[in-house]
Amino acid sequence: MLFNLFSRAEPTPTITDFIWMTRAAKHRGAIDLIKKHPTTIVAAWFNQTINEFQQDATTVIPGFTVRNMRQLVSPMVSNKTVIVLEHYPLRKKELAVWQQWKAERIFVLSSLEDPLFQFFGGDKIVDLMRKMGMQENESVEHALVSKALVNAQQKLDKTTINESTANSQEEWFTRNHPVKS
Repeated sequence: MLFNLFSRAEPTPTITDFIWMTRAAKHRGAIDLIKKHPTTIVAAWFNQTINEFQQDATTVIPGFTVRNMRQLVSPMVSNKTVIVLEHYPLRKKELAVWQQWKAERIFVLSSLEDPLFQFFGGDKIVDLMRKMGMQENESVEHALVSKALVNAQQKLDKTTINESTANSQEEWFTRNHPVKS
């Protein structure tokens, strides 16, 4: 116990967020990333995301498999690149998994249509991005965007009391945050 007092916190792997305007653009971007990194492990938190992406990806990449985040263990991902098809709404839960994994790097793919973004006004951001001339197939990758996302997740950490599990991100918000605070 005394030794834990002076030990360093577990390092977090390099995490890069890619955010697209639409879910369809996110799927296309994910397929492009998988083609560039064919040995990458691809996973998602929610079964609905797994099923939807699996269906899209197998038409382009035969035999492709999306794994459930809860079934991945450290030896499977240690020192490897992992593509995660969505953020988990709660930062503390997401971070706990990533620290156990010891992955080399993690790409997290999101769309502004994802319920996590919609909960925090993603539709307004889409309008702004279109006015600025951004194309649907372009992704945003910036430390400030990632930090804003972490802040949003931490806000949910504080306001989620008794978490109920769900099959989709949308169902998760319906069960855990039925009315936007």
